[in-house]
Amino acid sequence: TQSTAKWGRGLFDVTNEYIAQGVSGGLLTMALFILIICRAFGVVGGTVRKLASEPIGTTLAVWALGAALLAHVTIYFSVSYFDQNIVTWFLLLAVISMTGASCRAKRAAGRTSVAVDRAAFTHAPVLQEADVLRCHAIE
Repeated sequence: TQSTAKWGRGLFDVTNEYIAQGVSGGLLTMALFILIICRAFGVVGGTVRKLASEPIGTTLAVWALGAALLAHVTIYFSVSYFDQNIVTWFLLLAVISMTGASCRAKRAAGRTSVAVDRAAFTHAPVLQEADVLRCHAIE
């Protein structure tokens, strides 16, 4: 449909994202939108299962991505994203897809562990208490 204004009085504003996808792009667009969501849940679930032998923090971080995805999916029933709000949705999808791809790539390379290499962070600068006090003094 080109416009929802003819649906009835006061029905021109579509707040359900699933319906908004269907209105703007048709049934195929809405089906593909739902498919993206299903695939994202599949990637999160598969990655959590693959990380079962890893430290709980790694598994919990991926599980949190699934919780954020669930929050977005639930919110979509009552809010249609617009403007810069949509960036958080695309960012979440990008992080989920890269997490799954990274896990698959490390497994394919024959590494038994997919945890983050903590040695890479040993040379990271550490914020000292004096630096924090100096920042507050500038303000």
